[in-house]
Amino acid sequence: MSLEGKPEHPAPHFEYVDRKSPEIMEGLAQAQIYKKVSIVRARPAIAGERITTTLVDGREETSNRAQEGEWVVTNSQGEEYIVPEEKFNVKYQKGSEEGIYRAVGFVRAFKNPFGKPIEIQGKRSSLRKGDSDCFIVDGCDEEGVSNGEPYLVDGSVFAKTYATYTHS
Repeated sequence: MSLEGKPEHPAPHFEYVDRKSPEIMEGLAQAQIYKKVSIVRARPAIAGERITTTLVDGREETSNRAQEGEWVVTNSQGEEYIVPEEKFNVKYQKGSEEGIYRAVGFVRAFKNPFGKPIEIQGKRSSLRKGDSDCFIVDGCDEEGVSNGEPYLVDGSVFAKTYATYTHS
C-alpha cells in the first residue's frame, strides 16, 4: 500500500472475450500442437469443498465447488484446480509415488492476441482470467483435432507444462 492507502499496483482490468469467438476458434484451428509434459499431485476431492485457483503471482483465476467423484489436481506451480473423474482418468497416468501423476495428452495453443488481460466464461460457471501473456488453449488429439472448449493458461505455467509437438 502507498502512503495514501491506495494499492501500489492496481488490479488489472480484464476485458471479457467470448471463448468461442471466431478470433479464438480460428486462432486455435491454426495454432501449434503441444504435448503435456508435467508432473502433478492429485487427490480425490471432498464433495462441496471450494477450490480456488490462485496463479503464481497471487491473482485469483477461478473458484469452484467440488462434486462427488472429482479430483483436485495441484500443478508444479502450486495451482489447484478441479478435474471431473472421467477427464482425470484420460489426462493423467499414475506415477510411482502415491498421489503423483504424469499429465498426458495434447493441446493446441496460442499466446493471448489481445495485448491486455482477458477473462472468458469457464466451462463451469466462473470466469477465468489471464494476463496479457496468457495462452488460449484447447485440448486436442495427437492429430490436432480440438475439443472445442477453450480455456486460459498462465504464460509461465504453460512454459513448464507443455512442449512443442510435431506429429511424425
